[in-house]
Amino acid sequence: MSDAAFFAMLCDVQLRTDRSATFESRTFFSSEAPIQHLIEESSLTFAPGLADMIRSPDAPSVQQLRVCSVPLSLDDLTLKWIVYLQYYRKGPLWAIYCGKTTNARGSQERVMEYEYERSNIPDSIKDLLQRGFERTSHTNLAAVDISFEGEDMICVVALVKALEATFATGFWAYSKPTLISLTPLRFWEEVPWLGLCSHSSLMEITFAGLEDDLPNLDELRLAWKERAELATKKYRNPEKGQASLDKRKDKLKMKSSVKAD
Repeated sequence: MSDAAFFAMLCDVQLRTDRSATFESRTFFSSEAPIQHLIEESSLTFAPGLADMIRSPDAPSVQQLRVCSVPLSLDDLTLKWIVYLQYYRKGPLWAIYCGKTTNARGSQERVMEYEYERSNIPDSIKDLLQRGFERTSHTNLAAVDISFEGEDMICVVALVKALEATFATGFWAYSKPTLISLTPLRFWEEVPWLGLCSHSSLMEITFAGLEDDLPNLDELRLAWKERAELATKKYRNPEKGQASLDKRKDKLKMKSSVKAD
C-alpha cells in the first residue's frame, strides 16, 4: 500500500467517526478514493518514516517522534502549507499540539508565533507555559506547495484540515477525552505525552463566507462529486475504513510477533 493510500484510509476513518465533520467535509471526502486522488494530485508529501511509525503496534518515544519530519527551511515555509506538531517539556513530562497552516502567506509566520510565544497561540499552550513547560521544537508531519487557485485551493485546504484532524486524533493530541477524540483511529493503546488540542479541524471545513467568491457553490459540490466518483473507479478497494485499518494492524502485530520469536 502506498503512503497516499495509507493516509487516505486513515482520513476516511476519521471523517466517518468524527462527529464534528461538516456537510462539506463529507461531501468532499465521501470515501478513501477521492482523498488519495487529491493527495497524489497535489503532490502533498509526508514525513519520511511516518507511515511505518504509525503502522507499528508500539508508540514511538518523544525523541523518535521529534526526528520524524518533512525537512523544510524557514524560507521553504513561506511557500508551503503544513500539518505540524509543537513540543513542550517540563522535566520528564512532554506535551504535543497538532496544528496546520492554510494562510496565503505560508507557514513561516505561524511557526514564529509559537517560537516567540505571541498572543495568538492557543490558550491551552499559554496555560501550559504558565505551568512551567517550555517549547522545545516543532516537526512537519505533512507539507504541500501553495500553488493552487479557485476550486483547487479550496480542495487542498480541506485536505490539510482533514489531515490535521486525523493526526490530532491518531497521536492522542487532544487535551480532553471528548467525543471528538474518542474515535477508533488512535494509532496506539497509549502514548508518552499529553495532548493540547481542543477541537477537531473537520468543523472548519465549510464554505461559510465564500458565497461572494464562489457564487456557484452547488456546481462546485457537483463537480467534486463527479471527481470523487472518477477517483473511486480508479482506486476501487473492497476493504473500507476501519475494517481495513483493523485488518492491517492485525497483520502488522502478527509480523511483529514472528520477528520477536
